[in-house]
Amino acid sequence: MTKVVVGLLLALGMVAIWAAWAWLLSRDAGRRHRKRHRAAIGVFRGSIDAFFAGELTAPQLRSAAREVSDLVFWSALERYGNARRAERRALGETLERIGHVRRERRALREGTPWRSELAARRAGILAGPRNRRALHGALRSGPRLVAMAAARALARRRDLRALRWLLAHAEHLPTRNPRTLAALFRVFGRGACGDLANTLERSAHEPAVLTAMLNVLGSWRHRDAADVCARKIVSESMEVRVAAIRALGEMASTRHAPAAVALLGDPAWPVRAQAARALGRMGAPSVVPVLAESTCDRAWWVRRHAAYALGQLGEPGRAALTAIRDRSPDPYAREMADEVLRGGFLRRTGS
Repeated sequence: MTKVVVGLLLALGMVAIWAAWAWLLSRDAGRRHRKRHRAAIGVFRGSIDAFFAGELTAPQLRSAAREVSDLVFWSALERYGNARRAERRALGETLERIGHVRRERRALREGTPWRSELAARRAGILAGPRNRRALHGALRSGPRLVAMAAARALARRRDLRALRWLLAHAEHLPTRNPRTLAALFRVFGRGACGDLANTLERSAHEPAVLTAMLNVLGSWRHRDAADVCARKIVSESMEVRVAAIRALGEMASTRHAPAAVALLGDPAWPVRAQAARALGRMGAPSVVPVLAESTCDRAWWVRRHAAYALGQLGEPGRAALTAIRDRSPDPYAREMADEVLRGGFLRRTGS
């Protein structure tokens, strides 16, 4: 019996040794493979850099591209997604007909949603007309996962034709989340503000889309759209009213201060809070009395924004805060006024 046990242990030991040896060999092979992969990427990137420097012709770059694998090709190109526009155009026109790129365009049309999404991201790296047409096709035909990837790729290329199509066909927008939509619209850059403002004025979109457009116009401080934004503060949607008055505050549109004052009586506290905040950014001292009244609002955020807005309005605002701190019958208003007069929450906590 003992001999059997010993033999079994020896056999198990030999198996363990062979397993460890196989693992070491596999790890070593993996390291060598990754090293070769990184070296191939570096060589191909060197070819691209030489092409940009005029040291390599377009046919020579295409020849170098055909010699590398798909993975090496696209891994190398990731670096040039944010290259200068002229370089991206030259790279796209040179490489968009080779097999690596043709396969991605085919996957964009015929692949599974996940594969097509990857193809959309890759096609967006190269700025050639064939890739652009393929991305426009994916934007129109979906599904949403692919359409979103195509929209982002076109947005990075500042393709305003794609933005106009999206705005004209809101039912095809790849998402209904206002934050995600705003992030997408923002990628198109400041040049998109005119199209967003025109659409905001002429088209009746659902609240999520309107909110996204208002947020982008406000974040870019596109003052030419102030009047359009002001017309949206009467919307039935609370989200749209909030976005509209926030945008006017970002634009520091002083002439719309009366509209913001009117919103201090809005039934929704988020609207009142943003109206108070906007009045502080607009810098109109005439609104000090109404902001002082709002420090007694039943909603904490309204009181807070009203007090901090008074702090932004110079000496008249600080005088109002001092009076509130010293004489207001509302203990919450006194507390908020004292916080602002002492330098604000961040300064008091040492943050």
